[in-house]
Parts: sequence; structure tokens; C-alpha cells
Amino acid sequence: MGLHLTPAEKEFLIKRFRSNPDIGLDRFCMANSISSSAFRKWIIVYDALGADGLADKRYMDVDTMKLLPDAEDSTDGDMKRALMLARIEIERLKKNYTVKMTPDGESVYIPLRKKTSG
Repeated sequence: MGLHLTPAEKEFLIKRFRSNPDIGLDRFCMANSISSSAFRKWIIVYDALGADGLADKRYMDVDTMKLLPDAEDSTDGDMKRALMLARIEIERLKKNYTVKMTPDGESVYIPLRKKTSG
């Protein structure tokens, strides 16, 4: 079974490799006990997606995925935000208020109908 590295450790190795142009990739990988093919893959993913890409489950093997906690999908966050905004708007409407933007860009709460005293 191979060595499992965290995304931070992978990023450190990539930066360390790039900071020393005198050493070859195969020699660097042998010195650090990592597969040269895996290291090439890390470099490609790191160049394309940055450090976050190294933590992306699509680019990991099954054993490494078992070690990491489940991450929240970005679409879930977008959906939760949209739901929260919809709930806020519903509460405003229940209280007979709407929001208008002034020419200055400020939000102003305006009653939908005037209250009657009676």
C-alpha cells in the first residue's frame, strides 16, 4: 500500500520540486518515496485547480477518500443560500413590507398597505 499524503503535503512537495530546478522528477520522487506518475498527476491537477484541486475526491484513490470527511457540495451551499433568501422575503411579505432600492443604492422597507386604526 502506498504512502497517503494530505493535500498540504502534496502542495509542499510540488513547491519544493519547483524551487530546485537542478533535480529531475524521477530522482525527486525516488528521494521522497512517491510514484513519479502520481506526482506528475498532482502537478497537472495543482496547475489546473490549485491546492483545492489536490483535495478534490475525483483525483484521489479509494483508500484516501475513506480517510477524509465528506465535504459539502458547492451546489448545496448555493441552494441553502437561495432558500434562506426566499424565507427572508416570505417573512417580509407576511409583515406587509417590501424592499425598494433608492437611487443611492440603499435598501428601504416600504409597507405594502397602510395600517388602519380601528
